[in-house]
Amino acid sequence: MSCFTWHKALKKRMKKILLIILLLTAGVVSAQEISPYLIGTNAWLPPWKPGSKIEYLWDELRDGGVRMIRVGGRTAQNDPYTKEQIAGLVVSIHNIGAKAIIQVPYYFSKSQTQTLVEYINSTRSLNVDYWSIGNEPDWGDYPMLVSEVAIYIRTISSALKAFDPKIKVFAPDLCWFNYDDYIKPLFVNAGPADVSGKDDNGNYYVDVLCWHKYGVDSLDDVEGKVDQALSIIETINQTRPEGNKMTWAITEFNSHWDNSQASEDQKVWSFHTGQIFAEVYDMAMRKDGLTICPWSIFESGGSRSSGDLGLFDLVSEKLKGRSSYYHTLMLGQNMKEHYLDSSDDNSSISVSSMGDDSGFSVMIINKNDTESYEYALGLNDEFPSEKQVNIKVAAGLDRIIFGSINPNTTLMQVFDAKGNLLKRYTYRQSDAENMRPPLIEHFRRCLQPIFLLLLDDKE
Repeated sequence: MSCFTWHKALKKRMKKILLIILLLTAGVVSAQEISPYLIGTNAWLPPWKPGSKIEYLWDELRDGGVRMIRVGGRTAQNDPYTKEQIAGLVVSIHNIGAKAIIQVPYYFSKSQTQTLVEYINSTRSLNVDYWSIGNEPDWGDYPMLVSEVAIYIRTISSALKAFDPKIKVFAPDLCWFNYDDYIKPLFVNAGPADVSGKDDNGNYYVDVLCWHKYGVDSLDDVEGKVDQALSIIETINQTRPEGNKMTWAITEFNSHWDNSQASEDQKVWSFHTGQIFAEVYDMAMRKDGLTICPWSIFESGGSRSSGDLGLFDLVSEKLKGRSSYYHTLMLGQNMKEHYLDSSDDNSSISVSSMGDDSGFSVMIINKNDTESYEYALGLNDEFPSEKQVNIKVAAGLDRIIFGSINPNTTLMQVFDAKGNLLKRYTYRQSDAENMRPPLIEHFRRCLQPIFLLLLDDKE
């Protein structure tokens, strides 16, 4: 090896070592890992339903960072999809680099469940790991008895795991976090409806505790139910081995279930709804959620009718992303491996930050209708105390970044591991109202080292 080659190899090795030191200093290595399937959605309307546009939206879903798509819902239960239809959807989901969740109708027998899973995973070799059981047994005027729910969870889960014990089962997919009537008897009481344990083959019945959430105006009511779920899961996981712990997910979610009853900010096409999406995703990052799957991709002709809960409008035969889609995209395009702790000193501001050895990203959300703010962003987990809004992020860098944010605006800033700004997204309420995407600016990397001189890029 020549001296030049040896020096070049040593320098690359030193860069890697210093990057590891940087991450340890930042607390990233020990920080909360973010599920790679965090960004999800529901495959509605499927391509065989009149008015579906899903075949035109796969690229948008991939580009938006969607990595989990549920094949389920009320229609998938009441008018069950054929196994061939399900397989076709799974192929499309896999083609965009996402994972599928397949819903098994609650009334499926052991034999019907075996036929479905064998077709999907053996005949078609689609290797679907995630399966859910039933949909909203607590919905409507005649909700199911919890004893009935327990019976079908046991039957279907055992049939799925008899085929492959590595399958992960979602349940009970309630229409809301109904603790007293369903969650408590199913997972807490250890009574006749208990499904927190194992079947006769030693397989756990439920791996992902899941429910739905509609009607969100702030994060507090969502986070409160998640905290309640985490308390239950923590107790259950005391007896479950590493590598087979229970987790949680929200498998249907939106700002409201009926736009005609929603406030202006709660209507699913509003700018505020996109900010709520971002805050819910951030909460799931912090609290180790597996996935958040909003309902839905596209429905009701994108007409903004009472039942239109999609991510897209249809205007002059062109599909246009709503605020919910673009806030998803800003996070999904810039996902990192670890959640970085952050906080701010203004109730109108929310912050979401992530990092790994490639760098870090920081989303700043201004929910105020009238106020612009000058902000100081401290990257060493300390408040700068220099501007109207002071933000701290545990990125391990002794640096403060200054900027401003307009009313009803979301910024996503993407940095390399040295703290150089690489890319900035700016998305405003006026963009959402005019169905425009965010402004994306790219920046040349700063040639001046910010710290640790050996981390420069020059060879």
